[in-house]
Order: sequence, then C-alpha cells, then structure tokens
Amino acid sequence: MAIRRGVDRMHIMFTTDTDNYNAGFFLRDGTWQPAAKAVQTMIQLLPQPKLTGALSDGANGYFAYWFKPRTLMVWNATGPKTVTIPWSGNTVCVVGMLGEEKLVPVANGSVQLRVGPCPMDLH
Repeated sequence: MAIRRGVDRMHIMFTTDTDNYNAGFFLRDGTWQPAAKAVQTMIQLLPQPKLTGALSDGANGYFAYWFKPRTLMVWNATGPKTVTIPWSGNTVCVVGMLGEEKLVPVANGSVQLRVGPCPMDLH
C-alpha cells in the first residue's frame, strides 16, 4: 500500500523487542517474531517491487495490487471475504504472509480465494 501511495522508503522502528512491548522483528534471545518472517517472505517474492496496477484499490476493504513480475498481492482489511480473481493458466501458487505455499486450480480463467486481513501473494 505504501508503494501505491507513492512512499519511497519506510523506516523500521524496532529490530529487537527490548522492552517486552511486542514490537520489533526479533525477541531479545534472537527468536524471530512473525513480522520478521512476513518481511522475509515479501522480500523473497518481490526483491525489487515494481507496482504495475491495481485490480482493487480498497473497495469494501479489498485490496489487490499487481507487481512485476506477475505477482498479485491481495488482502481484505475488513475481514475474510471470498473473491474471484482473473488468472490465466491451470494453477496459481498462493503464498501466505508467513511463506506457506499452496497450488490452487484455475477454472474458466479465474480463481476463487478466501482473502482475509493478512496479505497473500499469487504468482
């Protein structure tokens, strides 16, 4: 969303959770917080993200942004919702925010997914 709004850079406020505030990427003992895994997943999928368009720009809380190469990031800020996404090919690889992957069949040029508040990437 930051890229869509023209933000060039973002600053990470806390790398390590030093005051038990539940912030930062790592606990004091070096254990990864879910935020660290989510950022790692996003960087692996989109190491140099280039926004190329929007399928949905927040209508009813649903966001779907196209990035180069052929990756669609989707989420629904208002909670779980089933959406139909146009897609070519026989399957689409859906990657969850923490890196879990699943292949989903494409039927009649689209895929139906249950999208929630956590982003998922389709490629």
